Amino acid sequence: MIRTTPSMRGMKHPTTTNQQPQGGVGIVFLQDHRQDLYVHFLVENGPAHLSGVISPGDELRSIDSRHIQEEGTDLSMLSGPHGSFVTLSFRRKSIDHVNSSEDYYVQLIRDANYYPDVLAVPPEDEKVLV
Repeated sequence: MIRTTPSMRGMKHPTTTNQQPQGGVGIVFLQDHRQDLYVHFLVENGPAHLSGVISPGDELRSIDSRHIQEEGTDLSMLSGPHGSFVTLSFRRKSIDHVNSSEDYYVQLIRDANYYPDVLAVPPEDEKVLV
């Protein structure tokens, strides 16, 4: 089981060259054998959590119109200046997980208190189920 703290508050925040802190959206991802990224959990009170839209198991499809499958799984694309907007698209499978899914978009404001967004590594004996 992956253990993380429910909040990333108190972490040191890297800054850009103009000394503006970087922000994230408070998502921890898991990656499957095809290199697809899925929401593992949302950091409590982070921008993604407060949106009320994103759920564990949703597949990240694009970041600011840059498709993950075409450009690779670079989570640094989620980061940006604190207070800036980022638009994410996700795919949510139907409840029965049979050939049905729904794509949706959500616009979030990056927050320095939720930087960086991370990729969790499951233990060897834990399968990533999506």
